[in-house]
Amino acid sequence: MANRVFDLNETKGTFRIRGIVTGMERDGSYSDKKTRTGKSRRQLSFGLQYKKDEILYVNCEGMERDVVYFSKRNDDGTTETKQVKWADRHSFKESGFSPIGVSIGLEVQKDEENKSNLIYKRLIEFDACKYIYDHLEDDMSVEVKGRVEYGSYETDKGEKRNNVKLQITSISKCRYDLDLDEITEENAIHYFDQTIMLMGVEKETKDGIETDRAIISAKIVNYSSIENAEFIIDNLSDKGRNAYSRNLRKLDPYTSITISGRIYGKAQEEDIVVDDGWGEPNPMKKVSRAYVREFLTSGADKSSIDQTLYDEQSVNEAIEKINNAKKADRDFGDIPTAKGNNDGWGTTNKIDFDDEEDDW
Repeated sequence: MANRVFDLNETKGTFRIRGIVTGMERDGSYSDKKTRTGKSRRQLSFGLQYKKDEILYVNCEGMERDVVYFSKRNDDGTTETKQVKWADRHSFKESGFSPIGVSIGLEVQKDEENKSNLIYKRLIEFDACKYIYDHLEDDMSVEVKGRVEYGSYETDKGEKRNNVKLQITSISKCRYDLDLDEITEENAIHYFDQTIMLMGVEKETKDGIETDRAIISAKIVNYSSIENAEFIIDNLSDKGRNAYSRNLRKLDPYTSITISGRIYGKAQEEDIVVDDGWGEPNPMKKVSRAYVREFLTSGADKSSIDQTLYDEQSVNEAIEKINNAKKADRDFGDIPTAKGNNDGWGTTNKIDFDDEEDDW
């Protein structure tokens, strides 16, 4: 992790998805490679089918490092943390301490009354990648919780591209197998909440024509970067959604606010033309294997609004420091490491991050 060169509050996001596992057997779902500094880096990616024809991909990533951290909750409610050497992470056994990382419940055991119970364990991300890969199979029904991570990179042509990853912090097996025929828009679980730096809200247009959607432009403040992001308000013809959009437009740029909604991963449709030699070609829709991911927000927590936390000058100064640090890195090598209402603010959801799966 790079040193932090600016001092702005981070904007954090979380997600919760319940679905059927897919893609574990595809090439590249798991990798264990060496970085340019010779350290091991593990990566795991798989899909969760939360509705018919809709899939979201989640990730687990971890790299070998010098130390890891263990924590325990004391009786007085305080948290105690200890630093442990990398080589000692498996042998460290102090009572009450568990590694800060990923909570996992994928194995089932029977108790004395022959009742099935999940075996829960917590592993650092590096070890969690391999453990999940070894114990997860396609068609398993699981619930995943985690954090939403925003990043960017430059292509070979110098173009900046944004990316978003859903990083796992908790995964557990469901007691009952999910049935996609019984999952509807109302009972499907694919939620997110995200604190953003609001930059503006504009009606979406396609081919010069306004749609029934609005685009929220935002900035996400990470530990060592500031990224651009977009969120969508759909169905503006609905009175509640329209009021939500209007309320957001009243806020000044650089306002901090927490929004929430659902993440969608829908199969992309492509326009194709089939000419069979019997007259006028037939236009058709072809569903590709690519899935388009969108964050549709249905509401915001109005109590989270803070119009003093960020301002244009401090954000521009932070971006300049980040760009200077990136330039120094290129020139001189690595940087040293170190619920619903009708008040016009829509419908929000709070993601519960208890370790244990509700069904158990």
